[in-house]
Amino acid sequence: MQKVIFPGALVSYRSKELPLQLLKSSIGTAPEEMINNSIGALEYEMANTIRRLVVTSKPRIGFTEGHGELDTLQTADITGTLNDFYSAERVRIAGKIENGKLTSNLSPYNLIIIAKPDSAFGENEKFLLDQYIMHGGKVIWLVDKMNASMDSLAGASSAMATDLQLNLDDQLFRYGVRINPNLVLDLEAAPIPIVTGNIGNQPKTEFLPWMYFPLVFPKTNHPVVNNLNAVKCEFTSSIDTVGPVRIRKTILLSSSRYSKTFYSPVHIDLSAVKQKPVMAQYNQPGQPIAVLLEGAFESGFKNRVPEELMKYDTGFREKSENNSMIVVADGDIIKNQYKRSSGRFYPLGYDHYTGQSYGNKNFMLNCIDYLLDESGLISLRSKEVRLRLLDKTRLETERLSWQLLNTVLPVMAVALAGIIIALVRKRKYGK
Repeated sequence: MQKVIFPGALVSYRSKELPLQLLKSSIGTAPEEMINNSIGALEYEMANTIRRLVVTSKPRIGFTEGHGELDTLQTADITGTLNDFYSAERVRIAGKIENGKLTSNLSPYNLIIIAKPDSAFGENEKFLLDQYIMHGGKVIWLVDKMNASMDSLAGASSAMATDLQLNLDDQLFRYGVRINPNLVLDLEAAPIPIVTGNIGNQPKTEFLPWMYFPLVFPKTNHPVVNNLNAVKCEFTSSIDTVGPVRIRKTILLSSSRYSKTFYSPVHIDLSAVKQKPVMAQYNQPGQPIAVLLEGAFESGFKNRVPEELMKYDTGFREKSENNSMIVVADGDIIKNQYKRSSGRFYPLGYDHYTGQSYGNKNFMLNCIDYLLDESGLISLRSKEVRLRLLDKTRLETERLSWQLLNTVLPVMAVALAGIIIALVRKRKYGK
């Protein structure tokens, strides 16, 4: 008889109760290491659960709309989770003139999320975003640079991906990054269902790695990504860090050692998933995909305020105080799978085709917590508890030598000591 046990706890406070998962799973991680990571994250998980229960005043988070951003169904899971300890709303970037003064509707929000826009931003909208940042507002940019999607492959086996003109390049460049007009291909990729033949009259479906869906693993112990599971991306681009050295740039996510990039225009062909990759071509490792920017940002509208706004009191600032933002070159990283016909959605990071869960949700929550955290709670994630585990590979190859070392050598040492003692006694008392 076997029993399946899920390590967890229920934390209660007054009339509220929340579950706490004690064992954190991770793709491609040994059981011993998963236990190690779970122990290291235990203090943070407990403190974060308690914070969610006792919070009274909720910071406000705004999901922008008006430029084809992900809709409420595509962000339903992350929105529902955020509403436990934040107030997540939809907001259209706009300004209001009252008594000669420009007021932005972004001002009440502690953080703005721009999730996968597909049309160009106007200069006035960019100005309002810029001044929101200059006055201390936090932003998470989830921007697709290429107009590639699986929908474009629904009716055909191939499609052409080109550069999306969002009119954000100059603004992001001033803050410290450039999203390249390319697509990152990675051999460490999530699988997709592909019809590979027929069994009788029924199509045969296999799950094959789709190199345009990279699985990115954190390569740093920064609190945002420490002990994080693999994050699934879809048609992501690479990011270059540029601009002023006063801005601290931390790469949070990057591609594996087996990756490469194709620049716009990119011909995407589904048949490539059935072909054996040429390893020598995947020679551009570690392409940055998500970057944290921290420091005093300079306004992208310094000496060039839009003419129609110059006659109003805009409260313009040329430079911010110490602030932070996160730029991710993939808008789908926050999108949950869904069925629009029924209105049903799946948890963020869960792939209902394979049943695999990825770290997208934890990554987004960590990003938000880090940008809005005032108590330093997120710093608990950087704590590391390291277990001194045996090297299994070395244990197998060197088993006999270690067994002899620990059994034969002590016996030989005792015998040699006995012989030496006997010789000494004979020499001493034999005269």
